[in-house]
Formats: sequence, C-alpha cells, structure tokens
Amino acid sequence: MSKKKKQRTRITTLDMNDPRFIDFYRELSEDKSARATAIIGHTFLHGSLQKILRKRLVENKDLFKKIDGFSFQRCVDLCYLTGSISLKEKAELNKLNEIRNIFAHELVNDFNDEDITKKCSGLGLCRILVSGFKFPFKTSREKYTSTVKCFIYILATRESETIRIGKHSAFSIS
Repeated sequence: MSKKKKQRTRITTLDMNDPRFIDFYRELSEDKSARATAIIGHTFLHGSLQKILRKRLVENKDLFKKIDGFSFQRCVDLCYLTGSISLKEKAELNKLNEIRNIFAHELVNDFNDEDITKKCSGLGLCRILVSGFKFPFKTSREKYTSTVKCFIYILATRESETIRIGKHSAFSIS
C-alpha cells in the first residue's frame, strides 16, 4: 500500500491576501523565539530570491531544480549579477544572512546578544526607502523584522517586474 504524499502548494506570487502569507507575516511579527524569527524571515527571503532567479533566467527545468539547492548567498550573488537587486540591497541581504547564521550556527537566541545587536545596527534599508523619516526602532529585533518586511515587498515587486532572459542563441555548427 503506498502512502499518499501531502500536496503542498508553494506561494508562486506574493498575494498579500493569501492565508499562508498572512500566517507567515503574523508569525514573523509575533513574539516567537529570536532564533525562530531570524530563520523564518531568512527562509522566506531565500525563497523569494529563488523565485526571481527562476523567472529571470532562461527557462530550463534542470537549472530550476539546481536553484532549489542554491544557498542564500549564491541566490543573492546571482540576483545581483542579473541586475535583479542593487548593490545596496545585496549588502543588506548579506547582513541579514550573517544575522541568521549567528542564530542558526551558534548558541545564540536573543536579539540583545552583542554580535546580533551590532549587526542589526548596520541595517538601514528602511531608512533608505523612506528618506527623512526616522523609524522608531526600539530594539534590534524590530530593526531585523522591519528590514525583512521591507525586503518582502521589494522582492515581490522585483519578481513582478522581472523579465525572462530570451532563449539561448547558440551558433549552430553544420
């Protein structure tokens, strides 16, 4: 007797009314453990970067399978190299990746940790997006989650604006 696999549907476009997105956003905003907050935000951004790459690159199912295995850092680098994100956004995503790695690989579970606080103090995307407005970040956690939320919208917009690179035009050898 074969076991039936539970079908999971990925969110392929960012629909703010999708109950799964609402649940994710609520989970990111709730008072979960610091480690869970960092990893949840990072994981969603990783998936968003992968979606942009799948949409931007020449359509190739084998390549798309490989994109699923790309690290966060590789996705950031490729998104930058394809012009999908700016140099400032690349730097900010790298900071988020460093923060996530501290939570995931070290015995840290607090946004008040000295290294985490220092890394979070370098996050500035929200200030860049809305110049002249001072965000009232009271904690490193607020700064981290607000930056992740800004990126959710930025990457969703980029995905909707992304144009696929045309088909390969290889020389034919006769």
